[in-house]
Amino acid sequence: MADSLHKVIENQRLDIKKLQKQTTEIGQLNAQVDQQKTKLEQQTTELGQQKIQLAQQKAQLEQQKAQLQG
Repeated sequence: MADSLHKVIENQRLDIKKLQKQTTEIGQLNAQVDQQKTKLEQQTTELGQQKIQLAQQKAQLEQQKAQLQG
């Protein structure tokens, strides 16, 4: 009886260690996801700025074209 109880306790200890390791791994993966999310948000902001710059350049080219034709 004591031997089987000891095995149960040992198995639970191993399960706890496994869960702790998985929890750590999940935490690391969550950190990576957060970093990627931040990077994507920065890229989205940069793309928005580039879009604005392109629109401004297009407007300038249209003005220059109008001046040349005028």
